[in-house]
Amino acid sequence: MKWTLLRPIQVDSIKAIRTTEKHLLVSASTAAGKTEAAFLPILSDYLEEESSGVHTLYVGPLKALINDQFRRLDQLCERSEIPVHRWHGDVALSAKKKLLDSPSGVLLITPESIESLFINRSAQLQKLFKQLQFVVIDELHGFIGNDRGMHLRSLLARLSTICTVRTRYVGLSATIGDLNIAKRWMCPDTPDSVVTVTTGGQPKEIRYQIKAFIKPTSEVELRTNAFETDLANEIVDKFGDKTALIFTNSRSSAELYTDQTKRIAKGRGLKSQFEIHHGSLSKETREYTEDALRSDKPTIAFCTTTLEMGIDLGNIKEVGQIGTPWSVSSLAQRLGRSGRKDDEPSVMRLYLIEREETQDKLVARLRPQVLQAIAMTELLLNKWCEPPLSEPLHLNALVQQTLSIIRERGGALATRLHDALAQQGPFRNVDMQLYGQLLRSMGAAKLIEQTDADLLVLGERGERLVDSYEFYAVFESPEEFKVVNGATFIGSIYMDVDAQPGNHIILAGRRWEVIAIEEKAKQVSVRPSPAGMPPTFEPSELGDVHPRIHETMREILGSDHVPIYLDENCKRFLGEARFAAEKAAIGTNPIIEKGNNVLLFTWAGSRVTRTLTQLLRNQFDLTCVDDGFCIEIGKVERAELLAHLRTLRNMEITVDEFCPNLPVISSGKYLPALSDDLQRLNAYFRYFDLHGTYQFLDSLLKRT
Repeated sequence: MKWTLLRPIQVDSIKAIRTTEKHLLVSASTAAGKTEAAFLPILSDYLEEESSGVHTLYVGPLKALINDQFRRLDQLCERSEIPVHRWHGDVALSAKKKLLDSPSGVLLITPESIESLFINRSAQLQKLFKQLQFVVIDELHGFIGNDRGMHLRSLLARLSTICTVRTRYVGLSATIGDLNIAKRWMCPDTPDSVVTVTTGGQPKEIRYQIKAFIKPTSEVELRTNAFETDLANEIVDKFGDKTALIFTNSRSSAELYTDQTKRIAKGRGLKSQFEIHHGSLSKETREYTEDALRSDKPTIAFCTTTLEMGIDLGNIKEVGQIGTPWSVSSLAQRLGRSGRKDDEPSVMRLYLIEREETQDKLVARLRPQVLQAIAMTELLLNKWCEPPLSEPLHLNALVQQTLSIIRERGGALATRLHDALAQQGPFRNVDMQLYGQLLRSMGAAKLIEQTDADLLVLGERGERLVDSYEFYAVFESPEEFKVVNGATFIGSIYMDVDAQPGNHIILAGRRWEVIAIEEKAKQVSVRPSPAGMPPTFEPSELGDVHPRIHETMREILGSDHVPIYLDENCKRFLGEARFAAEKAAIGTNPIIEKGNNVLLFTWAGSRVTRTLTQLLRNQFDLTCVDDGFCIEIGKVERAELLAHLRTLRNMEITVDEFCPNLPVISSGKYLPALSDDLQRLNAYFRYFDLHGTYQFLDSLLKRT
């Protein structure tokens, strides 16, 4: 394959796997050779050790990533005659049958397809995995702290009971915020058994700019969308002759800018391709965009998180980002998509849209978007990423896994289920009492029922759920309507008032007129049109902002340093924000009176600010607005608020006392089946933080 040397992380990984019995975590930048670092020693082990069944299981978060890694591994394994298989919904039945008949080599799979094996092929699991030597988990950071990761951990724990050998785990990631949390996720009982290999050597050159476009204040100007056209022209100017990715924070924005740049490029007579890639588009559209990016022709793809993962797209020269992403981890992933060759820099242009006028609102005058973009950039340059939440309850995933084990075994005792899921499995912070509450809720919802012999079996509704292919995923897929032009499937949209016959939409970067809607078939028929507007897609949940980001934003306000990567508009906005902060004395006074209201600047992260807002409402019946790093409290004086905060600090409210006053948040596929109390408890561990809030109050009250 014309390799002349191995990279340092590959050498270190080979030593770790071949000379020890430990597990391995490889944390290195995109295109650092992590896949080969894992598989070179693993494949050597395969050739030396005879094994019956699948030797190595590679778990990836996306089918597209599975397909991409399949191509790479197939090429790597071809000369050694090592079988490489893949398993997901698009793989032919003949290929799956070949694996089932003669399991061997390496199997690439998603967590959802592992779940389907437990449901549909439970009798063949031992034949497949009884001598499973290695599990490689790619994009590990994407699984830590969320339901999908808990789902995967549960599936791997269940597989371990089938194996007759000790399975070793290998995690791969470009953006691990806390290596210790990652090690505990991989091996909860023995985190010290995980060896870490990280990137060394010279840091990669980064070329980077944050540029702001001005959004008009008048409604007449706003309707012209001139600021969006200015940004589209900028993108054509800067990226038109390159192969590049432009990330957006929503599918609607991706559609809008694909449409605008295509039209601008056509008007200029450019030959560059402007394409689109997101999760609501047809497989054919996404694959067309991926192939175009790999071609020799300059191609610019507007995309969302679907191209954030490490799919090989050839030589991406530059990356754009419209709007501030919600995490430093995401920013690092996206920056790392460019300059994959050793001698090329990573290049990113981050575009913000700001209003000229702030309507005399202090928080708006602080330019939160500009501050957050700078703070995240500084943290990125200091190689910091968010550590994931490590202790949520994950009751949504627990319901699904309870149903899955009952189906696999035909029935189970409650104690056996708890042992499999909480004692041997990953749901360690769910005791038997809490699990009993969950089972009773599931029974009331007809998901399960209990026999005279105390055996838990699937209930009427549970049977229907488990028999559906949608059961395999722990996350909820929004109900969308298929959009077709004749017999051609274009993509899917969330049905709303905009998509009515005679209206116009933009989808797959093209304009369409809606001509018919079939409610039963959940299908929208369209035809090409000269007019169009981006459709409304189901909104995706944004992550919380970490306290470190808010703290860095506050530090930037109090500094006089002006980063060199800011354009003139951003420099002006930063100056305005600092002037407003100095005038209000925010640096020394976190509680500021504003008319009849009081502003409490927390700078403590989304979860603490949200928790304190809820406490002030619950305990003192105050009107509070959560502005992210600030709480606006109505009709209260500064001294009165301070008295409330001191009272609050002395109350030491417990989780059990706090939860009954929370709103019911059903942020999961199976949570609506649970009691309101369980949904509130699950929401607490995901969205709130009493311990962090009391730490913040200690610090605040010392300063005031």
